[in-house]
Amino acid sequence: MVKLNSDLISRALKYLNAVKDYQLDLRGYKISIIENLSATNDQFGSIDLSDNSISKVEELNSLNRLRSLLLINNRITYIENDFAINCPKLENLILTNNKISDIEVIDNISSCKTLLRLSLVNNLVTKLKYYRLYVIYKMPNLRVLDFQKVKKIEKEEAMRLFESEEGEKIIENIRNKNFSEDDKEFKKGLENIKNNEKVNRIIADKIKNTNNYEDLMNIKKKITTGEIVDEIKKEEDEKEKEKENEIEIENENEKEDKKKRKGKAKSKGKGRKKK
Repeated sequence: MVKLNSDLISRALKYLNAVKDYQLDLRGYKISIIENLSATNDQFGSIDLSDNSISKVEELNSLNRLRSLLLINNRITYIENDFAINCPKLENLILTNNKISDIEVIDNISSCKTLLRLSLVNNLVTKLKYYRLYVIYKMPNLRVLDFQKVKKIEKEEAMRLFESEEGEKIIENIRNKNFSEDDKEFKKGLENIKNNEKVNRIIADKIKNTNNYEDLMNIKKKITTGEIVDEIKKEEDEKEKEKENEIEIENENEKEDKKKRKGKAKSKGKGRKKK
C-alpha cells in the first residue's frame, strides 16, 4: 500500500477541472488511509481519491477550499461522524462503488450540512427499504442524490413519512436492515447453504477476488436462486476432470519415455554385438 504523504501530493497530477476547480488527482495509487491532506496547503477545490483501497473516512484535515471529494471504487464501509467538520465548503461527495451497507453511515454523512450532491450508487445500503426517502429526510439541503435531482414532492413525502407516528418504527426497521423482498429471498438462500462448509469457502473466495460490483450482484443472485451450488459442483467436476486428464497425459508421457529408453538401450546393445 502507498502512504499518502507530502511527497506523493507534490508528484500527483494537478489541473483545472470542468467546473473550474483546481483538482488534485490521487487516483489509483493503492492508498489505504486518508491522511496528511494538510500537505496540500489548502490549494484545491476538488480532491480525487478514486480507485484506491480506502476502507473508512475519518475526520479530514482543515480544507477550507474543498468543494468536491471523489472516492469512487474504494472499499469504504464506514464514515466517521463529523468527518467534514473542518471542510466548511464541501458540497459534493461521490462514494459510487463502495461497500457501505449500514444506515449509520448515512446518519454520519448527514453531519455535513453543506452537502448538495451525494452519490451512493452501487453500495448495498441503497437496497434498504425507504433508502432514498431516508437520505432526503436526513439531508434536507441535498439537491442531487445518486445523480437524480431531489424533487420537492420527495422532500414532502420524506417529511410526512418520518415525522408521522409510524416514523420511529420505520426508522428502527431501516436500522435493522429491513431489506426489500429480493433481499429476504437472499437471506433464505444463505440459510440453505449455511451448513455447507465447502460451498461457503468457495463463495467467500469468489467474493474476495471480485472487484466488480456487477459480478458481486451476480453472485448474490445465484445464492438467492440456489444456482450457486450447482455452479460450484460443475466447476469442481471440471477441475476433477482436468486433474484426471493431466494424470493421464503424464502417464502417457511416462510410457513414451520408457519406450524411448528401451529403444536406446537396444540400439546400444546391437552396437556392442557388431563390435
